[in-house]
Amino acid sequence: MSRTSPLVVALALALPAVAAGQTVDATALTLLSGRQDPRDGQVHTVVPAFEDIWLTARDLDIPGVTGTKIVVSGWGMVAGGDLIDGSDNVTGDLDVGYIEGKVLDRRLFLRLGRQLVASGVARNLQLDGLDAVARLPAGFTVEVYGGVPVAPRFGYTYGSGAVGGRLSWRPTRVFEGGVSFVEVLDDGRADRQEVGADARVFLGDQVTLNGLAAFSAIEARLSEASLRALWQARRNLEVTLEANRVAPDLFVSRNSIFSVFAEDNRDELGTTLFFRPVPRLRLYGDGFAVNDDSGTGGRAGLRAALALDGENATTLGAEGRVLAVPASRYVQGRLFGAHRFGKKVTATLDCDAVWLDPAINAQDLSLTFAGTVGWDFSPGWKALATALTGQTPLLEWRTEVMGKLVYNYDYHATKKVSP
Repeated sequence: MSRTSPLVVALALALPAVAAGQTVDATALTLLSGRQDPRDGQVHTVVPAFEDIWLTARDLDIPGVTGTKIVVSGWGMVAGGDLIDGSDNVTGDLDVGYIEGKVLDRRLFLRLGRQLVASGVARNLQLDGLDAVARLPAGFTVEVYGGVPVAPRFGYTYGSGAVGGRLSWRPTRVFEGGVSFVEVLDDGRADRQEVGADARVFLGDQVTLNGLAAFSAIEARLSEASLRALWQARRNLEVTLEANRVAPDLFVSRNSIFSVFAEDNRDELGTTLFFRPVPRLRLYGDGFAVNDDSGTGGRAGLRAALALDGENATTLGAEGRVLAVPASRYVQGRLFGAHRFGKKVTATLDCDAVWLDPAINAQDLSLTFAGTVGWDFSPGWKALATALTGQTPLLEWRTEVMGKLVYNYDYHATKKVSP
């Protein structure tokens, strides 16, 4: 497959959608930024300009197909300044580009093109291919997908491919469970083979239980396991208990040298909390025991956001986080605020400090200040300007500026009725 063929296919899908779609939504984001890039013992200035476009066309007039939709999203970049030798100053990629719909009285769902498959052990697999989901009697559902895994900038590796599926069962409204598998080939060799099981149970209106177990057939060990219980005690109080095991090395391609340096296992056990004691105050907290290859430690955090007036025109907040395991430790403190000037202008300020242990480049402090101003200057148009400065272990002092221009477009067609 050529390097440009996915983009050609996406445009071929998008142009008829604009003409035939009953509802077309489009968003365009233009981003111009300037930043410092430390390399080779020197600080270089790089000025990239990004263009991000998202197009959705719904309710297409296709006989025998319902719920039709075409989605195309891609980006392009033009970079100036002191670039790395051999790097492209003009580049881009296609994130998604697919057409979907339901046939056979809505019992069969089909999606064709570049997409993300998230069911079961697929874990947001980016794929150029087909995803088919069939609803069967007695609450059963079968999903099958296959194609070519996506590589950056339209690239493909010879011999690459992916196939997978999931069988699920939902006999009642309170239970849903399934089994799934995925196999990914990289350069003709098996890179990933996983089987898994997942389930969700609703205990009344307040408690939800979720579980997932994934097993790597290649390594013959668990790649991921998790249990989660969510208790919605009241409308303003949520408590979650979680237990997780992850094998980070199994999430890295077996053909990559980085898989050798990744951790074998990471276990976490803890809780998260959301509480809104009064309408203007939101509290978030979490605490976990952590065990990895270096030993046992923990992580915790607390965040509070307070609206100073009933219209939420001014919001102030603070956040703190800490991580302590034998291999490393850090403490983070953050202050932030936002204010609306009328209905069209919003400003934010942010101060973030992180203390590192061990130090990096003999520096144990990272300090960053940032500010943003947003202006809704016309219906569908918004402009934002951001400035960021501070010191990090990589730079004695860093400064970045960014400008964003966002445009949202909605088009609704009306079908003509023959007399």
